[in-house]
Amino acid sequence: HSGNPHVRARSGMPEHVAWAAVGEYGARGFGLTGLHDYWNLGHPDLRKLLLNACVWLAKGEVPEEGVPVKSVTLEELVKINPATPNNKWMQSQKFQSWRQQIETWNQGFGE
Repeated sequence: HSGNPHVRARSGMPEHVAWAAVGEYGARGFGLTGLHDYWNLGHPDLRKLLLNACVWLAKGEVPEEGVPVKSVTLEELVKINPATPNNKWMQSQKFQSWRQQIETWNQGFGE
């Protein structure tokens, strides 16, 4: 995206990243643009949003505080990743950056 002038021109402007809709006959739909990186699933609020959407799509009752989620570590995400990264990536600075980001997201997150 950094090389796309149309995207860069909108930098700092509000953007829709998720939406929900109910069709004429009651069918429900949900869209999200936040999973460009699998590792974004390390953010507890993103996982809560996805779980709430799943319950809503199934026409279930979403709890007032949302579906409970627990914090996860980068290592836990690696274990369940269908495209498990190789050892080289797991020793890279990018891996360390994601670990730090996920730890930051988890700080102060109530279990």
